Amino acid sequence: MEPRAKTQLQTQGIPVATLVLLAANIAYLVFLYVTGAIGSSSGMVERGAIYVPYVVTGHQYFRLLTAMFMHFSPQHIFGNMLLLVMLGRYLEEEFGPLRYVLIYLVVGVVANIASVYYYNLRSPYTITAGASGAVLGLVGLMVWILIVNRGRYRGISLGRIAIMIVFTIYNGVQGGGINNVAHIAGLACGFVAGLIFYRPNRPDDTDDLTRYYQDRNSGPNGRRNIIP
Repeated sequence: MEPRAKTQLQTQGIPVATLVLLAANIAYLVFLYVTGAIGSSSGMVERGAIYVPYVVTGHQYFRLLTAMFMHFSPQHIFGNMLLLVMLGRYLEEEFGPLRYVLIYLVVGVVANIASVYYYNLRSPYTITAGASGAVLGLVGLMVWILIVNRGRYRGISLGRIAIMIVFTIYNGVQGGGINNVAHIAGLACGFVAGLIFYRPNRPDDTDDLTRYYQDRNSGPNGRRNIIP
């Protein structure tokens, strides 16, 4: 497969789509502070957070998208945006800005749908918001890429990602007020997106080295030269 075409900004190493997503999340947090929604459940709901009855019976499906850009505090947004920047710059280059953003948004919406379904059964008056479903989707996407690339990709190791996933899920189980459903659903959906969309576009370095020595040690008509 030929390498994917890059825009000029991508070639210069600027992850434009990732920065736009980062800016949108920060801008929404500032908006929530300015309007007094932070610390107010009703304020968060009025400005787009998921309130299960409004989605299930009120059919306000726009909340599945708007809630992805809302956070309850600076601490809440920090971890999500850190992961977004760390993984997003590589994934944006790998998939291209448009497909990358599409994956991010679809995975986030699916994670929120899973949350609404779960809490509608268990705790129907739940209010939830945050980018963690979409961000964990990027983690799931990276897991598949790491598996395909034998556990390492651009300095990222599968072992470290696995530890981070275990810690995140464990923290969600032990801590209160954490939407672990969105975490797990986003992770799974991102992994599936990797299965569908990821195709390695660079030859494996090990295979290149093997072919090099095979060619070097081959004589005319494909005969192998034995070097003492």
